Amino acid sequence: GLSSLDLRGSFVTASYFEAVERPQNREFLSRLTARFGGHRVASDAMAAAYEGVHLWAQAVRATGSFSPIRLRQALKDQTLEGPAGVLRIDPSNGHAWRPYRLGRVGNTNRIELVESSSQPLQPVLFPRTRTRTQWEALLARTDSAAEP
Repeated sequence: GLSSLDLRGSFVTASYFEAVERPQNREFLSRLTARFGGHRVASDAMAAAYEGVHLWAQAVRATGSFSPIRLRQALKDQTLEGPAGVLRIDPSNGHAWRPYRLGRVGNTNRIELVESSSQPLQPVLFPRTRTRTQWEALLARTDSAAEP
């Protein structure tokens, strides 16, 4: 596994690292430690899942419903102060505005924060490496290949 590699000095980018200094992150890490012990390292995926559950709960409270249609609509108006920072759902496409962070692996294999965006970044649904038409064609091929 990666734990046996010397990754010191390597760079990584994500929306979340444990080193983020926010009260919401301290609470998240405290809950994680209480639940699973101090040996767990919180990842970007873990923080995103945690934030997703809280966004869903906010939408349930806002609608008083578990209806997927009502929740999907309510999610478009949600903002959350999460462990990674301010998370906002873009009402035009349902994707999240998230912060950008650059980290470097330190001597203890913990990620040290090098740089962060001051505001969440707008989601890019179709990266500029292909046109939107090319992305949609690729997705169509992928979907048809996955069908039994």
